[in-house]
Order: sequence, then C-alpha cells, then structure tokens
Amino acid sequence: MSASRIEDARRALPVYPLREELVAAVQKHPVLVVVGETGRSLRQQALGSGKTTQIPQYVLEAFPEEWHIAVTQPRRIAATSVANRVAKEQRVELGGSRVGYTIRFDDRSTPRTRLRYMTDGVLLRETMSDPDLRRYQLVIVDEAHERSLDTDMLLGLLKRARRRRPELRVLVMSATLNVEKFSDFFDACPIFSIPGRVYPVEILHHRSARLKHLKSAHVQHVVDTALHVHHQEPAGDMLLFLTGKQEVEQACSELRAAAHKDVRKHREGNGDDQVSPMDMVVYPLYSTMDSYEQASIFERAPRDTRKVIVATNIAQTSVTIPGIRYVVDCGFVKQKVYDPRVGMDALLTVQISQAAALQRAGRAGRTLGGKCYRIYCKEDFEEMDRETVPEIQRSNLLGVTLHMKRVGIDDVLDFEFLDPPDTALMINAIKQLYLLDALTLDGQLTETGRDMAALPVSPYLSRALIAASREFNCSREMVMLAAMLSVEGVFMQPRDEAKREKAIEAHRAFYHASGDHCTLISVFLKWRAAGFSHSWCCDHYLRTQAMRSARGIYDQLRDNIQRLGTPNPSSDGAKKGDGSEDAGDGQLQASARIVVAMRSLQ
Repeated sequence: MSASRIEDARRALPVYPLREELVAAVQKHPVLVVVGETGRSLRQQALGSGKTTQIPQYVLEAFPEEWHIAVTQPRRIAATSVANRVAKEQRVELGGSRVGYTIRFDDRSTPRTRLRYMTDGVLLRETMSDPDLRRYQLVIVDEAHERSLDTDMLLGLLKRARRRRPELRVLVMSATLNVEKFSDFFDACPIFSIPGRVYPVEILHHRSARLKHLKSAHVQHVVDTALHVHHQEPAGDMLLFLTGKQEVEQACSELRAAAHKDVRKHREGNGDDQVSPMDMVVYPLYSTMDSYEQASIFERAPRDTRKVIVATNIAQTSVTIPGIRYVVDCGFVKQKVYDPRVGMDALLTVQISQAAALQRAGRAGRTLGGKCYRIYCKEDFEEMDRETVPEIQRSNLLGVTLHMKRVGIDDVLDFEFLDPPDTALMINAIKQLYLLDALTLDGQLTETGRDMAALPVSPYLSRALIAASREFNCSREMVMLAAMLSVEGVFMQPRDEAKREKAIEAHRAFYHASGDHCTLISVFLKWRAAGFSHSWCCDHYLRTQAMRSARGIYDQLRDNIQRLGTPNPSSDGAKKGDGSEDAGDGQLQASARIVVAMRSLQ
C-alpha cells in the first residue's frame, strides 16, 4: 500500500479528529482511561475506533525523542501484528529505534526502540529487575477489559510504581465495558471516549429454550439455527460461536454436508423453500490453528456464496472478521477454573456473561447492520452475570505470588488488585511455593525461588528445570520437555478421514512407554536428527510453526539455565553426538530420571 493510501486510511478512522484533544489529555493527566470500540483482524484491518494502532503513534510523534513507550497486549498475536502494522504506517523497519515488539521467546526490539509492543507478561518480567519501570515514560495497557491474569497484576504494579515515581504516565485503553472501575482504581482519573463504527444489530432470542437444557445439545441447535439463517435471510456472512475445537469441527462437518445436499437439490430443480439458491463455504476458527489456516477466513467468498465462520471465543474480542451480518450465539464458553482442594485446573463449559453476550452480538455490527440469533430465551440473558468473572479470581495464583515476592512485596495478601482474588487461592499458592522450596517457613524468597522467577515458564516447570539440572542430571532433556509443553498443538489432526488415519500411524512412531512427556521429547529429538526439516514435519503430520516455536524456546531456556550458573548435563547417551539417532536413543534411556524429576514436584 502506498504512503498516501496509508495516510488516507489513518485519517478516516474515528480517532483521527480527536488527535490533538487526546494528546493534550495525555499531557495534562498522568493517568488516563481511554474508551473505544475494539476492532482488529488478523490482517490488521482497522475496523473499530483505531485506538490500538493510532494512539501510540500520536503520542510517539508528539512527545520528546527521549521518551520510551511500552504498549501491552493480552495476546502474542496482537502484539506482533499491531507492531508490524504500526511500523508500516511509520514507514520504518520493525525492530529498529522507532517501533518494535517483544513477546516471550521472540524479541524484535533494541534498547533504543521508542515504541515497543509487548504482552502483559513481558512487562511483568521487566518489573523484577526494574519495579518502577524507569525505562519508560509512558505505559499503555491495551485491551484492559479482557481482564487477563497478567493484566490485573500489571495494573496493580503500575499503581504501586506511580506512588514511588509520580512522573510515570499510564494510559489504560478498554472497550465500553465498566470502564468506571478502571478510573476508580486509579483514584478517579479522567475517562476519554472515542466513538467507534458500530451499526445497529437486531437481537433475536429463542422463545422458550433454556440454557440449562441446552448444554448437551447446543451444537445441534447452533447448526439448525445457522441453516435457518442460510435458507431464510438475504446475503451476508455468518459467525457461529461454540466452545471448543471438537464442537467447531463437528458443526463444520454438518454444515458442509447440508450445503452439499442443498446444492444438489437446487441443481435437480427441487422447488423446496428450504433449499437456498446460495452456496455455503464453511471455515473453522480456534486458537491452535496455524496462522495460514486462520488467515483463510478473510478470503472473499465466491459470488452467490455465503461465508460461514464457526469459531470459539477467539472471535469475540481478539479477531474482527469483515462482512459478518449474522451471529449465532450458543450461550456457553469453556473457562479454566482452578480448584485449590485438588490443586488442578479444570476446563469447564459454563454460561457466558451479559457482557460477553453483548460482545458477541456486536460482531454483527462491525461493518454493516446485522442480526444476532441467541439459541436461548431472553430470561436466560437477564439471569446471566453482568460481567465475566476475572481470571485472577478463578486461577492458580502460584506465578502471581512468586512474582510479587520477587519484586519485594512481602505482604501479598494486602496487595491492591482491581478485583481481589479469593484469600484461599493466595494462601494455597504460598503453601505450594513453600513445598517447592521457593519460600522459607516465614515467607521469604529462597535462592531457588529467585532462580525459578528468572525462568520465563510456569513455577512448576521452572522448579522441574532446576531439579533436573542440580539433582537428576537430565537438564537438557527437561529443557526440551519444557519447550514442547510451552507450545500448543504439536500433533496435526487433519479433517480429512484418510489423512487422519495416516497421521495417527505417523504419530505412533513417537510414542514412548514412559508416557506423554517422553513422547514429546522423542518428537523433538527425531526432528533435530532430521535437521529441523519442514518437509519432515509435513511427512509426520506435525505443526511446523509449533515445532519452530519449541526450538526457539529450547534455545532460550538453555541459555537461561546457563546464565543461572547451573550445570547443563544430559544422559550418558548424548555423548555419542548431539543430534545423532544414537544420541536420541541414549537420551530417551534417561526417561526414568525425567519422570522422577517431574513426579518429585507433584
């Protein structure tokens, strides 16, 4: 895109007329809450107010050259994609002195980079060595309404840092969801509103269906509703919300079969009113898909064809798909909930909140007017919780507590959160850290705890890495395992039945008698022996992108372990040659050590 077209697109955004007023507000108020409609696609199309891409640029251009600005995002894909777009709009190289990004295990920035996009977790890690964030003059917390665990923790630390460093400026950017809470948290700071492009959406509830009766059959109800829309409504793309990958694939399969049947009947001249003259192209969308698969949802559908996207919650706030006119809402979501009694997370299917239902409906009003079909009755909507329970109130707080101890917060129970977590969750985290030898009996951080906090993985994995290095003589294998556990969806599961059988057969070659952990190490070792080949991954039905991520994580974790001054031994078999098949067999003979190292921490 030419420079003039980029500038024209920036000027067309709703935030542009407010540019000078916004910059003046940032200059006047050290803490400011900015409210605007969300709207970002995987192709970085600015479909909302433009706050995510434009406001950081306005500040960058208006403030002194020595200013450094951090912009946080809840998700990695958001941090990288927005940074790429901003670099193009600024006409600079990404990763230079002007615009860059830093996410876990991937850094495209320098110490001189003025505008740095990052995940909340990356900035949290910086507070370990710099609790007052003296590197930055302004911190922008974007998508604060998503209320991730790291976001809530970061907001508390920013409030604490401002007490000791009043010149630090904070900008909190959120969608129009209870923004007064953010303002109250920062001592009634001002709220700056930006209009978005929102078109009218008609909400249609089922007359009588109740969610409590739909839990086991909501997939079929969503499919039936989608077919009704396809047969009865004018042209326009459709977005269906379901809870997980399996449900998404099931619905896609049923919709494709129904569309094929419709096309056949139409060609045979069947005059049935329930046969749509339009064809239907169906795409799944969930977080573990490769980026090129996700990008296919933005392809323009052929003429006289309706595009149908079947998605998980990823399409609720993180992704905006242009052209959506119809939304079908199942009323459920999969939510991770931690049970301190058993010490495990559970992925439960629960009812959504009113705020989530409104966000889903709003997907139909991004680029033109539309309709939202809810498969549940209006009474169910009125009985829903107003807001989604924040992640910090339903999560394992082990990492949060370790981080607070590392930055010098001794009384973690009195830390000021936006919404305080359950005291029982915090006490349980303290007990677990003591059992992991991260805390002393009086709650002080041990040397092991400091080393655990220095490793960018969960406390359980960091403790296992330290134990593997210092006690079990298998740190290289444990680093491989930690890297493989840090990525999702290594094994490809094709939708085509014939290919799925081939994939299952190919995956059997990696299975190890000791269990899943050693199976993952086996995958990494065999890929390394194949020279980290892309074609080898394809032949064995492995996700190349996930494997490359695991390799990058392996390299960085290995370096981190060495910086801690811990030994980096492997099993005796590895001495035969790094990367040879014999070395791989020898390393897998150390599986008993790995299993013992992991189980010793449970």
